[in-house]
Amino acid sequence: MKILIFNHNRVWESSFHRGFYFARSLVNRGHEATVVTNSRKKLFYFKEYKYEGVRIVETPDLLFGQLRTGWDMVNALRRFLYVRHQEYDLIHAIDTRPTVILPALWLKKRWQVPLTIDWLDWWGRGGAITLRKNKILNGFFEPVETYFEEHFRQYADYTITISTLLKKRAFSLGLPKEKIKVIFHGCDTQSVQPIEKEKARKALNINGYENILLFSGFVLYDLRLLFNTFKHVLERSPKTLLLLTGSTNIFKDVQLKRWKGHKNIKSLGFLPKEKYACVLGAADLCILPLSDNLTNRARYPGKFGDYMASGRPVVSNDVGDVGRLIKENKVGVLTESNPKSLANGIVELLENRDLIDEMGANARRLAEQEMSFDILSHEFETVFKSLVKAPKLNGNSRNNS
Repeated sequence: MKILIFNHNRVWESSFHRGFYFARSLVNRGHEATVVTNSRKKLFYFKEYKYEGVRIVETPDLLFGQLRTGWDMVNALRRFLYVRHQEYDLIHAIDTRPTVILPALWLKKRWQVPLTIDWLDWWGRGGAITLRKNKILNGFFEPVETYFEEHFRQYADYTITISTLLKKRAFSLGLPKEKIKVIFHGCDTQSVQPIEKEKARKALNINGYENILLFSGFVLYDLRLLFNTFKHVLERSPKTLLLLTGSTNIFKDVQLKRWKGHKNIKSLGFLPKEKYACVLGAADLCILPLSDNLTNRARYPGKFGDYMASGRPVVSNDVGDVGRLIKENKVGVLTESNPKSLANGIVELLENRDLIDEMGANARRLAEQEMSFDILSHEFETVFKSLVKAPKLNGNSRNNS
């Protein structure tokens, strides 16, 4: 099969990882895959290349900041024009913002091919948009976000959701139950391997700390919970280091600026995969703070897969599918969603090195045996093949390749 994947985030951020790593696994299964995603900075020019067998097309976008996440209508048109003379067997859309769903629908009609839609977050209608800081702008924009999030689901030939809550929401919109499937985000067990702590710390030139914690990510809804938790951790374990990777905007929050430059915090920003894997290896455990709200109950943080692949236990909160997986597989510790409880879970685990090793081994085992992208990609492949092989689609036939 030839598969075209549209994504609304910038390359190597957030949902791009899901598109790329599943595409890589499908390529390894003998298919061809192209991921169309946003350039990090380019305004006018496309960039195309192959990486680990996947064709990546970075598209220019005229917007900036949070708006450079799928809202540029010119980008939507450019994407359609760029690939319209090519031909694919199936189109896969990651969420339904304009730069994804509009070219996907135009090309679905032009090529007469199936369209599958991946649902990764609860964006509008009381979801992620309510957590953003500009309340006036959010109040104006929420109906727009909700419209794009919900309206276009009806045009999918199949819906894939990243969580059980989003599956229920898809069903509540009238989508047929037999055409909805949950496929969790995977673990990149290929690029992220368990590394001996001392070896990783030496490579990163980190010394003088008894414990090292890691938080990674571009989604920063729970930063205040993270830092308030770390304050309590330092009261009981003052020689603990918190490593931060991913976003460079961590200290933009006025209430968090005082932490910038703190001797027990190192913010490393966006890292290449090799160095990121080393940072994961340097940690005793990883932190995944999740306040109990609609947004967190519906999502499945991609960092959870990296944490497990690195063979490190996870301290988190009993929220959504992540909480259930941690509990059922004993890959970490769950606490209540408040700073003192989360800090207690971290410190108590740090004081039990045998349990750290046991949970870390459980995490790597789960990553390898059930949650790797290579294993989960079989579920995508099964869905895609069932649609491409279908004898009719909107009155037209198409052979599998």
